[in-house]
Amino acid sequence: MVTVSNKQILLVLFSVLLVAIFAENYSSTELINEEQIGEEVMNKENSIREIKNGTRINMHINNKTIPGILNDGKPAKELIDRLPYTIHASKYDFDICGVMDKPLSFSDEDLVPGWKNGDIDFTTQGNYFTILYDNEENCYGEFVNLGVIDCDPSIIAEINGSFDILIELAD
Repeated sequence: MVTVSNKQILLVLFSVLLVAIFAENYSSTELINEEQIGEEVMNKENSIREIKNGTRINMHINNKTIPGILNDGKPAKELIDRLPYTIHASKYDFDICGVMDKPLSFSDEDLVPGWKNGDIDFTTQGNYFTILYDNEENCYGEFVNLGVIDCDPSIIAEINGSFDILIELAD
């Protein structure tokens, strides 16, 4: 006979609740094919974000320059005011991530569920600046989208290790 403790029952119920919350958030965003957010357009068919009237930047990582476009949201403008800005970061399975020495200001309206490959985001849990280049089909969490890279995300897959990222306005 198998006995189940109260702790095990609570753990299962908590897990079911988390899955239900995630499924509700995921399904409500996936049903939208195209959504206008300020000057940012999310096109689900092409699986990209297109930034209109954004600020062009360059992110220098080792011997590579990754071009990007920051949107016109308050958190992105706050980052622009800090440029040139250097962040120590590391490459992981689907992103490049580094802790910002001072977090960006944001409101609940700035949060978006998950990410798209090529997003430049601020992760509120830990004050991370992140460049996401893969795994959007398994995305999770809430992020503050700052913009997008302006190159093929696979270029980032070639970068390895830990390094400094110098972010500056593009010429």
